[in-house]
Amino acid sequence: VDAHGVRARPAVGPNHLRRAEQSATAVAGLPLDPADAWTALRVVHEWTIGHAIHVITLREDDQLEAQLAAADPGAFPQMARVFPTGRGRPHDADFERALAVVLDGIERRFLRG
Repeated sequence: VDAHGVRARPAVGPNHLRRAEQSATAVAGLPLDPADAWTALRVVHEWTIGHAIHVITLREDDQLEAQLAAADPGAFPQMARVFPTGRGRPHDADFERALAVVLDGIERRFLRG
């Protein structure tokens, strides 16, 4: 366990298979072959876990903010433009918006061909 309470290799507990079954059930009604269903599940799972870890370890944003404040804005014009806006948004709003983008991408890739 690191300083943020995140395990390098999470233990597989007794409810792991139950949670996995719930996830698989969420895509069971979609016209996906098993390989595409697995890919869709993995994309959502990995993105969600990544977001959760980012929220837990917010020091990255703090460090980026400090580096950006000390840097020449002309050297990092895109970050100077987007970071202040993104930094100020609530994480739950970011999660919802980004998850919608992920799901739209899955729909476009697998359901609309």
